Amino acid sequence: MTITRSGPPTTHDSTLWRVPLSAPPSSAWQQAFQSADDATAGASPRNVQFEHAALTFRGTDSQVPEWVGCIDRWIARANTIVDAAADTRRGDAARAQEQTDARRQRASESNEKFKNLYAPDGTALQAVGATRRPSGRGSSGGRPGEG
Repeated sequence: MTITRSGPPTTHDSTLWRVPLSAPPSSAWQQAFQSADDATAGASPRNVQFEHAALTFRGTDSQVPEWVGCIDRWIARANTIVDAAADTRRGDAARAQEQTDARRQRASESNEKFKNLYAPDGTALQAVGATRRPSGRGSSGGRPGEG
């Protein structure tokens, strides 16, 4: 989800400024925002605090235009980083789904190939590698050599 600044900064004390956002930012988005390395002498993303759907910073009236310009750049950067990560996750999920679909298709084809494989007398065949013991010839059904 792309987050934007949804209004102008406001203050109640001319020191702490609140900037509304279009949506609550995720923790990944906040980390991307605060990892920006283009801080200025007066504005740094590390000095921004997040609220539910807003951010706050401390500055004087004369610093507000600089802060807002930086905040807009940091918002755009965070959106780019989070969108790229989401695209990667979607691609990974699509590849995983394709692999799962291919495995299921191969299994279905194998099942179809052998669906009519029965013993000559119409009974189901034993598992591959299993041996039939002759019945009624003194076999105890135990280990070889015990009968």
